[in-house]
This record gives sequence, structure tokens and C-alpha cells, in this order.
Amino acid sequence: MSDWLNAPFGKHWTDFISMFVWIVGIISIVIYSFKKYKIDFPKFKPFALLVISFWLVGMLFGQFYSAINYFDANSFANIPNSVSNWDFTYYSYCILTGLGPTDILPLSYLAKWTSLLEAGVSLLFLSVLISLLLSKVEK
Repeated sequence: MSDWLNAPFGKHWTDFISMFVWIVGIISIVIYSFKKYKIDFPKFKPFALLVISFWLVGMLFGQFYSAINYFDANSFANIPNSVSNWDFTYYSYCILTGLGPTDILPLSYLAKWTSLLEAGVSLLFLSVLISLLLSKVEK
């Protein structure tokens, strides 16, 4: 197989296809739910955008970690031999949600700084969520 099929998704380039299917499926379910249950979107819009963007940021950072590992195989420790994009997505969501470090550890400066950036983004999401919730409280 040619090398372009492996980059930057590791050995499992089909992870990209399955990620695309998940995105299309989730968007379809959300659109169907809004039409069927007649949800008032202007009231729900900030929360929906926050949740969707939180999910997409986690996937994006997972792609970053996969690309970092592709270009520098010594960027992370304790990764399995057959590492896939989903391993880095799992790592990304563990950092983003504040669950703490997983069995994958960043070693290079780029991997460490990317992890710190993602932790900062998660604090931004949390502060925006709290401000949205407090703004909706009736006085």
C-alpha cells in the first residue's frame, strides 16, 4: 500500500472514514430531533454550539496528536505498536475533560505544549458554559 494512505492517520486510515460517518450521523440525529420535537433553536443554540464545538475540538486535538506522532515517533511514551487515531482521540478527551493523564505520556516539547494548550481550551469551555448557564437564570 502506498504511504499516503497511512499519513497522518497512522496504520488505520479507515479511522478517518469512521469519524466522518460519526459526524454525519450525529448531525443527522440532531437535525431530525429539532424538526420532530420542534425545539426552539434560538434558546438552545448557545448550548448546542458549545457541545458541538467541544466535541470537534477534542477530535481536532486528537488529529494533532496523531500528526505529531506520525512525524516524530518518540513524541509519546507508552503507546502500543499498532497505535490508531482513536488512541490519540481518547488521550485528547482525557485532557479536555480533565480526567487526567492516560497511559499515553507526551515526551517532546511540541506534544507537551499541545497538551497544555488543550487543557487551557477546556478551561475556556468551562468558563463559557458557566457564563451561559448564569445568563439564563431569571432574576
